[in-house]
Order: sequence, then structure tokens, then C-alpha cells
Amino acid sequence: MTQGTTERRTTDLDKLADLIEDVHVALFATVRPGGAMHARPMGTVKMQPDGTIIFFTDRESLKVDEIRDDQHVLLNYADPGSSKFVSVSGRAAISYDRALIHDNWSKIMDAWFDGADDPNVAVVVVTVDEAEYWDTPKGGRPVQMLKIATAAFTGRDTKQAEHGVIQG
Repeated sequence: MTQGTTERRTTDLDKLADLIEDVHVALFATVRPGGAMHARPMGTVKMQPDGTIIFFTDRESLKVDEIRDDQHVLLNYADPGSSKFVSVSGRAAISYDRALIHDNWSKIMDAWFDGADDPNVAVVVVTVDEAEYWDTPKGGRPVQMLKIATAAFTGRDTKQAEHGVIQG
């Protein structure tokens, strides 16, 4: 990777981290045997500096088997209040790295597990291939509605939201 490519990737991943930081739950979709998609809400633990996104799961959950069979996943984040939407496609892997678990553990996870040393705790590590986002500029919905009204009244197109694609 050239320095320019590395800088762009870092900037893009920083943008992605900013977009999903306050949207704590993703609709996490895996592929079932036969090709059907299977989605469930999952709390995002953290986006790592390397751009991977991590989640905790039970090692006996169906998603672990689905990821072993097909590593392709889709994460959808939505914050309708601020008109921010992000769709992340990537590849998932299951990790049982105790250091990774301990470094990212929070007390909230005790609601699902018997602490960070629970042998059923696993980490889903998602490597981002691509992310697509739609983000309304500052001011949220009121500004968006004003722009729509202005466009309707003047007949001129106004930028409603920022839309982009980020390569992982």
C-alpha cells in the first residue's frame, strides 16, 4: 500500500468509526445453509484501530455455525433521529482470544455471560470489505425538511444528505 492509499484508508475508517460510534446496535446478518440471510440485533463492542468491528457472542449460538459455513456478513446501522444509515459488508471470524475478550469486556456483558472468563464467550471479528452510508448534515431532520421545501419551491436540487462508499 502506498502512503496516500494508507492515509485515505485511515481517513475512511475514521469516517466509518464516527458514523457507527453512537449507534450501539447493528442488525447483524449471516448466511444460512442454502443461502437465506439470517439477521439479529447485536451490540457493537468496538471498532478497532485496524478497522475490524467486534461483537461478543455465545460460542454455542447459531451465528457461530453460520459464520463457519460462510464468513460473509452484513451489518446495518440506523439512527433515524439523526438520519444516519450505514451498511457494512465484510467477512467474519470467530475468536476465543482471552486477551481480546478481557481488553474489551464491560460490566453490561455480565447480563449475558458469567464474566469475561465464562468459557462460552466468543468474539466475532468483522473485517470490513465495504461500507455505504447516508448521513444528513448537521441540523438533522429540521434542516433536511427545510432543504426539501426549498428544492420544491425553487425547483433546484439541494443536497439532502451525504452519501458515500468506504473501502475496507
